Amino acid sequence: MSHRSPCAWFAALALVPLLALPSACTDGGSTGPPGGDGTANDGTDGGNQNGTGEIVYQGTAATTITYLDDTGGLIETKSYATAMEVILDDPVEANGTPESNPLQLVVGSLHAHEATDEGHYSIWSAQSFTDAQDNVEYILQWWALERQGNAITGTLVDHHTAEAMALNLINAWADAYGVPIVWPFVMTNGTTLQGTITDSQVALRFEGSSTGGTRRFVSDLTATR
Repeated sequence: MSHRSPCAWFAALALVPLLALPSACTDGGSTGPPGGDGTANDGTDGGNQNGTGEIVYQGTAATTITYLDDTGGLIETKSYATAMEVILDDPVEANGTPESNPLQLVVGSLHAHEATDEGHYSIWSAQSFTDAQDNVEYILQWWALERQGNAITGTLVDHHTAEAMALNLINAWADAYGVPIVWPFVMTNGTTLQGTITDSQVALRFEGSSTGGTRRFVSDLTATR
């Protein structure tokens, strides 16, 4: 993912129906992350702790995916090193209603052209969307986050597959009638996050599985600014 064009993540993965695009993608040409101007905030606020706007970190994720068959049998375990970006911003808001988290957290591929590669993943705590039919803005929230000092924890509480808006995904290989392909697996509810956020660095661990349970993953991401 690149903070220069967050809407490209959606286009690359072909995940968002045309009737519901992130508000940042329908605001007349925004080229930065949701709520931001495409540049890192130079404040010294301890990693957005005081809600001063967008902060961008870049680094690497070391991810292990355990591949299981439909019966729970082990197929293989693979490890990946991927260039990633972390964006912290003020909680998103729509029609005067903000997300319930202390901040908005977005994680994804540093380079948009790698967003569909095996081992890459995307994390969205919440996002505002605009219904293109009636121009009504609303919020979807996926994660419940808690912040105490520099420590952050969280749980994926609603993957929103019912709305066809699952944006917390991990790319892994899949068998399509004997042909291996890379597929964005939806992270299941109960996927966890724990780590630390400072003004200069984030260190996050994500751990969970796909909704079907056949792709289990652990990812340790360290990024700096």
